[in-house]
Amino acid sequence: MELRYLEIFIKTAKHLSFSKAATECNIAQSAVSRQIKLLEQSLGEQLFIRSPKKVILTQKGKELYLAASNFTIAMDHIFERLKIREIRIGTLEGVLGNWLLTVLLNFFDSYNSNFSIITNVPKKLINGLTEGDFDMILTNENIQTDIISSIKLFKEDLSLISYKKIDCSDLSQYRAIFYDQEDFLLKHLKEIPENFIFVNSIEAIKVLVKANKGIAIIPTHTIRKDEKLYAEPFKTKENLNIFLSTLNYDFTPKNIKEFLASVKKHI
Repeated sequence: MELRYLEIFIKTAKHLSFSKAATECNIAQSAVSRQIKLLEQSLGEQLFIRSPKKVILTQKGKELYLAASNFTIAMDHIFERLKIREIRIGTLEGVLGNWLLTVLLNFFDSYNSNFSIITNVPKKLINGLTEGDFDMILTNENIQTDIISSIKLFKEDLSLISYKKIDCSDLSQYRAIFYDQEDFLLKHLKEIPENFIFVNSIEAIKVLVKANKGIAIIPTHTIRKDEKLYAEPFKTKENLNIFLSTLNYDFTPKNIKEFLASVKKHI
């Protein structure tokens, strides 16, 4: 059953008139009659009793009209919501506070959209995108598959932070503060030291370091100029970048297309 036939049927049933349906649809009456006939043939049921003076619905026609009307109301509701639906973004915590918020503030100056923003670790963000929980994610992974594409946003540098200058030749003598199991300090130390703290928050990590409770490695862009931290560049062999990954839509929703255009202005 083609949706266009159903739309013609609903209008004809509403007016009980082929000519009024044709006027509303801005097509010829003969086209309405032909599409109704094709719909009846596809269903194997007569939907209208026709006469020169009157058109009435058969019992099956009445049942279809009720079901089809509810269906179109539901469709209108779904796609009306799609026009104003929220943009669901998954992001690394540091990128949210030090890059994404700037993009959002500029976006709100020109567009009106709803947002749902969740921070998490890369693996869970990627899983969320592939499972349809996010419209886009910001991570350090360059994903290029048949369903996902990524664009580079910016290069990410790292800094070793501490309360005061430390001996960088032996970091194992200090309490280590890790963000997660993929933390760069943890990779550098190769194993979890005797004294450590795991805390899944960059802001909390900085508070602990400022209180002289340990050392950590965090993205340089997450450190504000006015923060009382001792920071040294931390070199790694890995090529670190932040990417924005999206699903490969055939027809990208308008609000997502607008936001992506806004993002590209900040690259």
